[in-house]
Amino acid sequence: MLRGDSNEVTALMFWSVRCPHSEDHLPMVARLAETYSPRGVAFRFISIDEQTPSDEIAVQADALGVQQAVLLDEDARVHQAFHQPPVPSLILVGQSGFVEALHVGAGSDEEAMGRLEARISAELDLLLEGKGRGEFTASADGAADEPALTIVQPRIETGQHKPGERVQTVVSYRNTSQQPMRVAYVSGTKGITVLDGFTEELAPGRAGTARVEFQVPDVPGRFAMHALLATDDGSHASRVATVTGTVRPYIEFTPAAGIDFTRNPRVHRTPRIAMFIAHGPGEVRFEGAEATTPNFTAELAQLDESRARLTVRAVPPFEEGEHQAEIHVRTNHPRQPIVRVPVKLIQPPRVEVLPSEITILDEPRVRRAGATLRHNGEGSMRILNVSSSHEQLEPQIQQRQEGLQYQLIVTVPADFESGAEAVSITVETDLPELPTVTIPIRFHTAIQPAAGPAEG
Repeated sequence: MLRGDSNEVTALMFWSVRCPHSEDHLPMVARLAETYSPRGVAFRFISIDEQTPSDEIAVQADALGVQQAVLLDEDARVHQAFHQPPVPSLILVGQSGFVEALHVGAGSDEEAMGRLEARISAELDLLLEGKGRGEFTASADGAADEPALTIVQPRIETGQHKPGERVQTVVSYRNTSQQPMRVAYVSGTKGITVLDGFTEELAPGRAGTARVEFQVPDVPGRFAMHALLATDDGSHASRVATVTGTVRPYIEFTPAAGIDFTRNPRVHRTPRIAMFIAHGPGEVRFEGAEATTPNFTAELAQLDESRARLTVRAVPPFEEGEHQAEIHVRTNHPRQPIVRVPVKLIQPPRVEVLPSEITILDEPRVRRAGATLRHNGEGSMRILNVSSSHEQLEPQIQQRQEGLQYQLIVTVPADFESGAEAVSITVETDLPELPTVTIPIRFHTAIQPAAGPAEG
């Protein structure tokens, strides 16, 4: 991935004064720069001439119509970052920062050069619209009788890997034209190596593969690398397969979301376990663990040279609501000396009513609605009585789980009129700290559908 200005399309032109094909290619790219630079495309003309004097390079570029300053890649870092594609090469980078196309060579004649310029123009138009290579057509003019190389899977997701791990994958491609094709060049950006050659000759409709190996970065997070494929016809765009994945943290723990004591107080006293594993060579020592609040305690046990077990306990009492904290685990890993483990616990109300109010449709028919009462405290709860603030309402209580959960059912007769008076249900319990629970009832009117146009 190329990092630069956000949402900027970039065109990187690698060339050399010693390459005769660059003399054919540069004027075309200079014309494209004159057209697309005002539209926001950043053109970078990069000379790979290490031994040629800079003034000679500037004179040659000026003679070929290049109006931008020429950048000298004296130590070849930029060229090597793209795995040294042949010159001349034009690399198009989209707004996302990913390589979207590689054009190698200058075309065999003026007609081929014209097709190449038209293709690049069409691709730049799409990139400026925020699109990618998935929107590119097989050829600039859409002709079906020209060779067309298609990547079967333009983005290859390889999953999660340890820092610095070596991974292999396969890039598949197909000749989607009616003409035979030869794949002349398969390479990759820095870090990707092509193994055991690749399928070169492709008859119409035939597929080929290239097996590649790469070393993932040693920094946790997402990564992207690029495998580059080019045909032997310079008038056709090379294709790019983007290899993506995720580098795991140096030290991981499970469950990945952290410790959750849930919202059930009856299991809050049960300890919770988190397991740690360190990726990479050498022993990692887990040296200690501390909670950020006194509501939790932590114990750490080293299991072997790369694994440890964390035991977390909740320390009641807890006030009603959500409680959050972190367990800080200290290690000797130089890049991850502290591992932060989130901890969450929810203390619900002593008696919970779900829903908190009963909603009933206000219409002339018999209606029934209900709510669940859940006891979240120690011991059990008995329902002593249930009553209504309106004599026409008929409440009933059913025990669902002995001493813990009850179902309230309210029956409303057809002739009931709600009026402006507030209506509620009162539940009496045997809990000294909560002898009554009041549940409001709300009546609402059904929404009438809009009337259609009157017939006349």
